[in-house]
Amino acid sequence: MTSREVDDQTQVYDAMRGLTVQRHATIQMVLDGATQAEMAERFQISEEAVKGRLYAIRKILGQELGVNVTNTSTAMKKFREVIDTMSDEKYLRVAGLPKDWHTNWTEQDREENPKLYKK
Repeated sequence: MTSREVDDQTQVYDAMRGLTVQRHATIQMVLDGATQAEMAERFQISEEAVKGRLYAIRKILGQELGVNVTNTSTAMKKFREVIDTMSDEKYLRVAGLPKDWHTNWTEQDREENPKLYKK
């Protein structure tokens, strides 16, 4: 790994620390291949609101990296590289969600994590 890659990973980690739990949940869903319509249904928000979350995620990442991140796929690749290196405990501390939140999601989550479903 080059020093630039290490710097990028540190900056991506810093960006992750600045994200809300809703944005972390959104990242998990994108990384698992969810569509914007599926995310809107899950979070009970409009697809426009999902697009707004994705824009905010890219903007925060771009600010940390010092570049304009216009492509969600590029952003998600950066996040995956860092998330894959994190322990479950560290990810939970940073994200406020377990790494497998999306995979293990049930309707009961709406009651257990109401902060995820604010509009």
